Amino acid sequence: MFSLRLPLLLLLCFASWQAQGGPTGKVGMPLTEPWSYYAKAGGHHFVPTGILLDINQALERESGISLRPSLQPYFRLDRDLRQGDCDLAYVIRSEEQEGYVEYVAPLFSFEVVALARPGTLLRNRDDLRNLRVGIIKDTHLLPGNGDSGPYTRLEVRDYEALVDMFLAGRLDAIVGGNLSLNYHLRKRGLGPASFNRLNLQRQEVWAVLAKQSGLQRQAPRLRQAVERLREQGFIEEELQRRLSPIAAELATR
Repeated sequence: MFSLRLPLLLLLCFASWQAQGGPTGKVGMPLTEPWSYYAKAGGHHFVPTGILLDINQALERESGISLRPSLQPYFRLDRDLRQGDCDLAYVIRSEEQEGYVEYVAPLFSFEVVALARPGTLLRNRDDLRNLRVGIIKDTHLLPGNGDSGPYTRLEVRDYEALVDMFLAGRLDAIVGGNLSLNYHLRKRGLGPASFNRLNLQRQEVWAVLAKQSGLQRQAPRLRQAVERLREQGFIEEELQRRLSPIAAELATR
């Protein structure tokens, strides 16, 4: 009996060693619905779920690289990329990141919009003057005051807090991704048509590698895997499935 168990044990150990011997990395994702968050799974148990987790799982399968998700607030995600505390991340592309990340491949695009309370004129960026404008910290969605005038920029940790502060009257306007804002407004029984809207610019979510990451050599492999997922229509289908009906506003590249 012992002679049969020993080869089996050695085989299992070898298989485990093989599984752990391939490339592996820590993947940063923003902790916010519907992208990557913890959902209640009964009792006091919560499980990670969301669009980016599904994309990450597919990318892991397609690339053969073990990708361990790490859900973080936006500001911490940006810090982790700067310090090399995560290898890969799914973030909004910005010139401000070019010193510490390598752009791997685009995942999808979205519209950055400003929503203002009824009665607030919102024709262009200048109409943000003298308003209390809420935005997610470290998302690189809106540049500094610049041509927009002296608006009061209030940074919050996530979309949940941003929308709640807006609806409570603590903000005159909010800036964010159209899909995220619409998702959270609909969860609260409202639609984007309830507010004045201004389209600001189009942005892209990219898979990026921290320049300090040990996965730098895997950049071509990851890039090819993302391209295959896009060609298969996986990312677009995932957005449609998770965000329907508001996903109709999204146009992937």
